Amino acid sequence: MKAADRVRFELGPVTIGYGPGWVGYGWYVKGPVAKRGKGHVYYQVPLKKNETVPVRISVRNGVLDMLYDNKPVVRALPLELPNGNCFNIQTWHDDSVEFRLEHASDKGNEIIVSDIGHPVIN
Repeated sequence: MKAADRVRFELGPVTIGYGPGWVGYGWYVKGPVAKRGKGHVYYQVPLKKNETVPVRISVRNGVLDMLYDNKPVVRALPLELPNGNCFNIQTWHDDSVEFRLEHASDKGNEIIVSDIGHPVIN
């Protein structure tokens, strides 16, 4: 994915986003999180403006994981999702988002393993 400044992913009522001018500066998740205090959102992972980087999003057994540039952004965050959700990608005004879909599935995968480097954890 290549994004200019702001990007949001919507999965049903849950929004995962990045960008100044929206909720906070950095990565955020808003919507129905099942158990507050469980899971992590690493808001300080920097957006690589206008660079193509891999993004992986997985929901498995109601638990959200997301990698941006092979770094965890969301880890083990339990969600309250109703059945039959849509997935959307959004940006703002003159910003742009480019992406190439490599894989889509109705089954989540384990995408975060302990040996992935992370700028906040390391």
